[in-house]
Amino acid sequence: MGIKILLKHLVVLLGFVMFSAPGLFANENTKTFVGATIFISPDHEPIENGVVIIEGSKIKQVGSAEQVKIPQDSQIVDVSNQYITAGYWNSHVHYTGVLQKAAKEDKENLGNLLSDMFLRWGFVGTVDTGSWLKKTLLIKKRISQNEVNGPQILIAGGSFVPEGGSPYYIKPIRLPAFKSFSQAKKLVAGALDDGADAIKLFTGSWGTPQKVVVMNPQHILAATEQAHSRGALVFAHPSDSDGTRVAIENGVDILAHTFPSQLKGPWDERLIELMHQNDVALVPTLKLWRYELKREGLPPDVINIVEQTAVEQVKLANQKGITILFGTDVGYMSDADTSEEFRLMHKAGMNYKEILASMTTSPASRYGFTETNGLVKENYIADIVILNSDPRENVAAFADVDKTIRNGEIVYQR
Repeated sequence: MGIKILLKHLVVLLGFVMFSAPGLFANENTKTFVGATIFISPDHEPIENGVVIIEGSKIKQVGSAEQVKIPQDSQIVDVSNQYITAGYWNSHVHYTGVLQKAAKEDKENLGNLLSDMFLRWGFVGTVDTGSWLKKTLLIKKRISQNEVNGPQILIAGGSFVPEGGSPYYIKPIRLPAFKSFSQAKKLVAGALDDGADAIKLFTGSWGTPQKVVVMNPQHILAATEQAHSRGALVFAHPSDSDGTRVAIENGVDILAHTFPSQLKGPWDERLIELMHQNDVALVPTLKLWRYELKREGLPPDVINIVEQTAVEQVKLANQKGITILFGTDVGYMSDADTSEEFRLMHKAGMNYKEILASMTTSPASRYGFTETNGLVKENYIADIVILNSDPRENVAAFADVDKTIRNGEIVYQR
């Protein structure tokens, strides 16, 4: 056989291989995940034996294996017997402690911390509800510039308190206090000017272990009016029923916690209806209460009562159709494992679809990302989570993360 004929056969053979073996000569810009069950949204039935094609930072196509034609040059990732959801949001975290110390450190240490606390658990987005703003902005910048892998960060700045209401449990730190209507507006404007995305208020604050200090309603109103005029949301740390009521009645958007601890009588169940009327969302942080009360040395029977009260609040809120936003308070809590929070939410009557919504579609809606995030959908940002087990069988499976993908890149892999 002559050399020209041999070369001709090799070219034909190479062309056959390229067009019959997707992924062999892969385009690094295109990834195709095949074989998984895909939860495209909490409101749709999952797609069995599904395919997700990611091109760059966007989802290009989603469907069943029978519907989707895989590009010939795509990287193929076999995720058979696994489960795909949209990427999660954690709506209550703190970029404090070790993260603050690592803000200026080498990227390896900071990257490991961000992975262990957030990416490992599927979080592509977080809401910081209290930290040193400049250091958290630095972490946010290092992530956005792709120096380190980490989640998107929204910062609820300020952490403003009522006079005499700086929390006893963070001493010697003293948080800034509102003293007048005009001063509250000025402080909120300053926090937003400094780079905060939202505002955090302690509408009810444990000034001492025996006293909740409630914020002046007019000061709350000043803060919410100022924030809303700038398009910013307001989070409230309520502590008890009194702190919850003044928050709801004066324009707060999101309760950063349930409020199970009462110093006088039972909690006010009428607040659930008030939350519904005013479209106030709730971050349960159910796992927090056992963690916190054990640190305070309270007996198990008291801890059980408080935890059960928080569970009951979430149950009633969910039944009423109040928006639930997943949050764990990690950063304040050292334990990043999310499985217990899922278990407690399920105990509160939330099914896997409702829990998934609390981490995907609900935060996307509340934070203004409905056209880009929260769904496994064509042209949406390629933020997805790949799970090893089925959340329909056990909601703790949402913590069984195999891969986290942000902007089309695998940022965590077990």
